[in-house]
Amino acid sequence: MGKAPAPILRPGQPADAENLARLHVSVWRETYRHIAPPEAVLSVVRDNRDARRFYAAMGGRETGRFTDPGPPWRSENIVVSWRFSTPSEAAGP
Repeated sequence: MGKAPAPILRPGQPADAENLARLHVSVWRETYRHIAPPEAVLSVVRDNRDARRFYAAMGGRETGRFTDPGPPWRSENIVVSWRFSTPSEAAGP
């Protein structure tokens, strides 16, 4: 017997895509918080305003800037980071 095909999710509206991404991040945090590093970091090209708004909506903070010399081309970048609570931090004092 063959495997069933994986479902394809195609959000109809930008808000649907954001909600789906939030759900994905939430599930990832809960599933992997015991083994994952306490922080995630990525960079995004400074002029990519849509991506920067999206990362902010996902809880990302802009924490730095740098110039990527390339290749393929030179670009100004923003560092975006997320701080995840560890199980002991989540439990509180």
